[in-house]
Parts: sequence; C-alpha cells; structure tokens
Amino acid sequence: MSKIGIILASDNRSKAYIQKLVFSEKKLDKIILLNDKKIELDYSENEIEISKKYGFDISKPVKEFLQEREISFKEFDFVDINHPELIKYVKNNQLDFYIFTGGGVLKKPILNSGTKFIHLHPGIVPQYRGSTCFYYSIINDDNCGVTAYVMDEKFVPKLDEINDFLKELKEI
Repeated sequence: MSKIGIILASDNRSKAYIQKLVFSEKKLDKIILLNDKKIELDYSENEIEISKKYGFDISKPVKEFLQEREISFKEFDFVDINHPELIKYVKNNQLDFYIFTGGGVLKKPILNSGTKFIHLHPGIVPQYRGSTCFYYSIINDDNCGVTAYVMDEKFVPKLDEINDFLKELKEI
C-alpha cells in the first residue's frame, strides 16, 4: 500500500482538506504544516455555519484542529513550498505521494525529491485554470468541478497514477 502524506498551510483550503480527511477516518502517514503564523481572520457566525454545512469549520485553525485530536505533524515556520528545508524533509521521508493543497508553484527540486505530488485543482483543466477558476466556472457554466493530477514540470495530468491513488485512498 502506498504511503501518503499531505502538505497543509494555514488557509481555508487546508482546513477543509484535513477536516474532511480526518472525519472520514482516512489515515495519512505524514502531515506537514507550512505555518507563517499569520493572524487568522474572524468569521461571522453565518460564514461559520455555512462552512459547517459543507463539512468543515472555517473558524478552526489547522494547527489547533490537529493538536485537539493529538494528530502528529511536522511544522515549518515558512510557507514556501520550494524551501530547501522542506525539500530535505520530503526527501528523507520518502512517501509515495503527498497531497499538495496549493500555495505556490512546485519547482524542479521538490518535484524531483522522489515523491509524487497530487493536486486537486478546483476547476476542470484546461478550461478553468488559476486560483479563481471556480468563480468563472460557476459564472459561465453554473457548475464547478475538480481536476486531480500528479504534478510534474509541465503539470500534465497522469490519470493512471491518479486512479491508483484514489483506489488506495478509498481502501484506507
């Protein structure tokens, strides 16, 4: 069975990823938190309730969520996905996959670290790319989707690897 980890940041996307994975009892072999210790936003009760309807609590910081559940994680005090210290850590842990939750473009050194990176892009590629893609898919198509792919230097989806990964994730 593949060894799978996740790289999180202190953002809402990471909150949703980790809470959904933990609540669905998916086991991760490693959790990395890139934490620049920025001040969390305050959310209205309405915003919090809306997030809870979708299965996560937007008001709960990633680090706090992990600590409350006594889930072990490695924390770095930077958010640079290409930081040499992170690359060294990833190389030393040799997982098969890391789920990359976003926050920068992976460059050659981390892509060549011996681990494959899976990204779940919030849009159907190639029609909707970039960080605001789901806005435009809703505006244009009244719908939105997700594209999962193994990242490489050209960001070409490797669907056979994704399908294998998703099968294993269901089995966990």
